Amino acid sequence: MVADASGLYRLSRKGSDWLTEYGRPAPNWSVVTGERRPPLRAWQVEALDAWAAHGRHGVVEAVTGTGKSRVGVEATREAIADGYSVVIVVPTVDLTRQWEKTLSAHGIKGVGLIGHGQRSSFDTCSVLVGTVQSLYLSPPTRPDGRVLLIADECHRYGAGQWRTILHDTYRRRLGLTATFERNDDGIEVLLTYFGGGSVYTIGFARAIADRVVAPYDVKLLGVRLTRAERVKYDEADQLAKDCRAQLLSAGFPADPFGAFMHEVHAAVREDEDPTITEVARRYLKAFSDRIEGSSSLRVGWRRAAART
Repeated sequence: MVADASGLYRLSRKGSDWLTEYGRPAPNWSVVTGERRPPLRAWQVEALDAWAAHGRHGVVEAVTGTGKSRVGVEATREAIADGYSVVIVVPTVDLTRQWEKTLSAHGIKGVGLIGHGQRSSFDTCSVLVGTVQSLYLSPPTRPDGRVLLIADECHRYGAGQWRTILHDTYRRRLGLTATFERNDDGIEVLLTYFGGGSVYTIGFARAIADRVVAPYDVKLLGVRLTRAERVKYDEADQLAKDCRAQLLSAGFPADPFGAFMHEVHAAVREDEDPTITEVARRYLKAFSDRIEGSSSLRVGWRRAAART
C-alpha cells in the first residue's frame, strides 16, 4: 500500500502483483508425467503448495540433502508454462553447473548461464543461472516483471552489495536455504523481500522420519591430553571460535552445525569475498588441529572409535 497526495492509501503495483499471484491456483504438483521425472516427495509437494498459497513469494527452509533444488525445478517449470522467465542466483560457479545439470535432467530446456565469459539473456533463454557476483550489478529484468527469482542459499543475499539481486520488479520469488537465520540487519531485507519468515520448513526429524536423509548417532569420546597437547588444543580451539564468530557475523548459519560446515566448505571452494574464503580456511585448519593436533589425541580417538 502507498499513500497518495491526499493521504489515501492505494494498492501499489507490487501489491497488485502479489495479490494476482496469491489468487492463482497451484498445479497438482504430485502428478508427474514423463519418464525422466521421478515423483516429488511429500514434503516437496507441501512446500510448493505453501509457497503458491503465499502468493508465490517465500522461503523454503530444508536441511541439506533433502532435495530442495527439486522445489526450484518445479517452480521453474510452472513459471515457464505461465509465460515467465526465470533467474536462478547461486553463490558459486560450481552451483551454476549443478543447477544447469539438474534442470536438464528434469526436462527443463532453454537454460543459459551468466558469468565466466558467458552472458545469456532472456532474448534466447527462458532460464538464466548465474553467480551473485555476475548478476548483482545488472539483474536481468523484463518490462512486465514476469520473472521468477530463485535465490539458492538466499540467506547470503540480505546484506551488502549482493542485496541488489533481490530486484523489486520480480513478481515471483522463491528463496531456498538450509537455514534462514542471519546475525545482522540482512534478515530484515530478506523478510521484507520474501514476505516474512519461511513459508515451509523441514528439519532433520521430519527428514529422517520420511527417510529423506539417513539416521545418525552422535557420540562424545573423551581422550587424555598431555600439558603440551592441551596448550595446542586450546590454541586451536580459540582460533576456531574466533573464526566461527566472524563467519556467523557474515551471515553463515549458526545451526544446525551441518549447515554451518556446508557453508564453510563452499566458501573455501569459492566465495565472492576473498576475506571470507581465508577465514573459512583458517576455521577448517583450526577445527582439524583441534581434533588431530597431537599424536595421542589421534591415537586415542582412533582407538575409541574402533570400540564403537
